[in-house]
Amino acid sequence: MSKYDPITQSKARIFRRHPGKAPFIIPKSFINMKGTWVEKQFEATGKPKTMATDHFNIYYDEDFVNSLSPQELDFVILHEGEHIALMHSLRLGKRDPLLWNVSADFSLNDGLETIYIPGIIELWKRKGYKNWSDEAPKCPKQALLDKKYTYKMGAEKIYNKLLDQQQQQQGDGQSQSGNGNGDNFEDMVLAPQQGQGESNEEYEERITKAMESTAIEAVRAAKMAKDAGLLTADMEWLIKDLSEPKVDWRQQLALYMTQIMQSYDDYTWKKRNRRYGSFDFALPAYSGETLPPIYIGFDTSGSMSLQDQKDGAAEVEGILNTFNTEATFVYTDYGVAGTETFTSEDSPIKLTPKGGGGTSFKPFFKWVEEQDRQPAFVLYFTDLYGGFPEIEPDYPVLWVTKTRGYNVPFGETVHIDE
Repeated sequence: MSKYDPITQSKARIFRRHPGKAPFIIPKSFINMKGTWVEKQFEATGKPKTMATDHFNIYYDEDFVNSLSPQELDFVILHEGEHIALMHSLRLGKRDPLLWNVSADFSLNDGLETIYIPGIIELWKRKGYKNWSDEAPKCPKQALLDKKYTYKMGAEKIYNKLLDQQQQQQGDGQSQSGNGNGDNFEDMVLAPQQGQGESNEEYEERITKAMESTAIEAVRAAKMAKDAGLLTADMEWLIKDLSEPKVDWRQQLALYMTQIMQSYDDYTWKKRNRRYGSFDFALPAYSGETLPPIYIGFDTSGSMSLQDQKDGAAEVEGILNTFNTEATFVYTDYGVAGTETFTSEDSPIKLTPKGGGGTSFKPFFKWVEEQDRQPAFVLYFTDLYGGFPEIEPDYPVLWVTKTRGYNVPFGETVHIDE
C-alpha cells in the first residue's frame, strides 16, 4: 500500500487528529477484500461491497474507497474503529449478524455525527487547528442514519426494536423489509474466523486475549471521551461494565434476595442462614408466613449449557431452603414451553427443561402478568439475546447471564464468570 493511497493518508490524519480513536485503527491490517472470504459474505447478501471488520482486520473494497472524499473516508474508517472499540464482532454471539450490524451502524453513525465530530471540531478550534476543522470527517449521505435510532439508545436497544419489528412482520405474514432504503450502504461486522490448524482452545484463547486488550484500551479511551464530553451510550455502558469489580455471582444473588426480603415483617437476623455460611458475611433466615412466589425465566434456546442449568437449579434450591416460598421455573425459547413449581420439600431439585427454539423474553413476562399472585421478584437465566418487552414490569427483575457488554432495558444484571 503506497503512502499516497487514500487509506494510508486517512490513517495518517486519524493518527494526528484523533488520538483517542487511533489505537483501534492504526495497528489493524487493512486488507483489500477482493478474492477473500469477506467478499463472499457481501456477495451472499447481495449488498454493495464497502468495508468490514472481524475485529482483527479491516477489509475494504477499492472502488468504494475511491468513491469517497477524504473527509468521508475518515468518517468511514473512524466508524470501523468504533466497531472494534466496542467489540461488536466479538459480541455478536447468536444475534442475527445483519440486523446486529444495522443496529450498530445506526448508533455509531449518529454518535459520530451528533457528538464526536462537533465536539472534536470545537476542541481543535480551541487549540488553534482551524485547518483541521475545515477538513473534519463527514458522514456520507448514503450511510445509515435515522433519528428513531440514535446514539443515546446504543446498539443493543436498537437491535431489540428492529428484531421486534422483524418478528412482528413475520407473524403478520408480511415480507421482511429492510431497515434502510435502496440508496443506503452498509459495512459488515463479521465474527472472527477460526484459523487453519487452530484448535478450538487456541481460538477461544485468541478471542479472550483480544477482548481483554481491547477492554483496557476502550476504558482508557472512554475516560478520555467522558472528560471531553464526547461519550456515547455504547461506550458509556462498556466502560461501566468493564470497570466493575468482579464479585462471585452467588454472593451477588444472595445479597439481592436479602435486600428484597427485608421488606417483609417476619424477616429476622436472629437465626443465621446456614446456606451461606461459607461467605464472608452473615445472612438472616426467614421463618414466617409464606412469601410471594419467585418466578424464574429459564432460557432453553440453547444459550445455556447443562452446567449453567445445574448451577441455576442449585441456587434456587438454596432460596427455597432459606425462605418460606415456592419457585416456578418457566422454560422459554420463543414462547413458554413448560413450567415446573418447587418448594423446599422437593429438594433436591431436578429440572426437566422444555423447548429449544429462538429467544424472546416477552412470552415469559406475559405469563407472569397472567398469574394470580405477583412475584416477590423475578430471575431470568439467559444469554440476553432476545426481544425485550417495551413496558418495564413493576416488580424486581434480575438477569443472570454470562454475556457482558449488554445494556438491559430494565432490571439489574449479575454476571456469571466462566
